[in-house]
Amino acid sequence: MSCFVNHFGCRHAGTRDGGERRSIVGQTFPTMHGTSLCGRRVTLPKDVQGKFAFLVLSFSDRARPEADAWYHAFAVRFDQNPEVASLVVLIIRGVNLMVSTGLGSESDPGGSSRQRDDVVTVYTMWDNLREALGAGSESDTWVYLLDRHGRVIFQYGGPFEPRRFDAMALILEQAIAKDRHSEQSEARPLSPP
Repeated sequence: MSCFVNHFGCRHAGTRDGGERRSIVGQTFPTMHGTSLCGRRVTLPKDVQGKFAFLVLSFSDRARPEADAWYHAFAVRFDQNPEVASLVVLIIRGVNLMVSTGLGSESDPGGSSRQRDDVVTVYTMWDNLREALGAGSESDTWVYLLDRHGRVIFQYGGPFEPRRFDAMALILEQAIAKDRHSEQSEARPLSPP
């Protein structure tokens, strides 16, 4: 699937294999409750509202290298932008996955380039979440870009691809510019006729 509707009239969702996936672009991101690796309670999308948010969801160890690639590319390009938040969300289904992700050890499952507070674990049932996210294969990394109100403006499931990243980055840059323009227009006093 390669489709989605954002604020610019473009439809942006996709998967690497063209399989049947449901786009949630234009919808509010489903509510998720989790905990950062630093112990902070996180509720998505509520805790990122007011900023644009880049969320990388990883459902399995196989998907982690791709999640890291997406996150790293995003951090390089947008880390210094105070209008943007980014999180890696590890979806955990059972005790066996907790051991395999290294959550019970001293290792940092997010890698040395990531702040531990930027990694959130969510314990949930895959089928319920998959439907809410419009996601397909749990072996894929799922990437979502949210506007300041928690609405999805980009969705993709699959490996890191520079051209997909560039398309997503352009969508974010345009959304930020549009948002700034709207704020400036609202702040301008009306001139008398």
